[in-house]
Amino acid sequence: MNQNPKIIENEKARVGGVILAAGGSKRLGRPKQGLTWQGKPFVTHIALQALAAGLAPLKVVLGADQALVRDAIGELPVDLIENQDWEEGQSTSMKAGLKALPANCDGVVFLLGDQPQVTAVLIRKLVERRAQKRSPIIAPRVGHRRGNPVLFGQETFKALLEVEGDQGGRGIFDQFHVDYVTWMDERLLLDIDDEDDIRRMNQMFGDVVG
Repeated sequence: MNQNPKIIENEKARVGGVILAAGGSKRLGRPKQGLTWQGKPFVTHIALQALAAGLAPLKVVLGADQALVRDAIGELPVDLIENQDWEEGQSTSMKAGLKALPANCDGVVFLLGDQPQVTAVLIRKLVERRAQKRSPIIAPRVGHRRGNPVLFGQETFKALLEVEGDQGGRGIFDQFHVDYVTWMDERLLLDIDDEDDIRRMNQMFGDVVG
């Protein structure tokens, strides 16, 4: 029985998501996985926005403080991936998530576990740009600064799997054309590394981080 070619095309065009939530939070001195945004765990907000944007499947990579992430995810329709090598750097989590995706994913969006302010609207814009332009890498840009999350097309996966150490997809930016989606809210550039970052985020968003 012949399959509908439109169904095959749509299936191949799907974009998965990987939330990188394995870090040890050394600079912060307490688990980022325990931080909350508007009263809910960071990873809960990130997962809900990724799901609302239609990323499927959605993987969450675990490392340090796994129990906090498992509790935060609860019954959300995501897959939890354990990275036994998380202490060797972000590349190990990126590759663990990438290897867990089905072979027919056309692309993947990597989301950082300390950026709960990322919206489904932005994620959808990245996916739409991939569908329209077929660019191998698509990232948001605020002014002249590149932000996260970043979408990587399937043609970059082999190169991503060769990245080593404490870096993520930026390790292959010099190998492929990078397309940008303009984003006007500079708060997208914030992430959490230390207590000063938490204070800065609370000042800019209004006491949302706990």
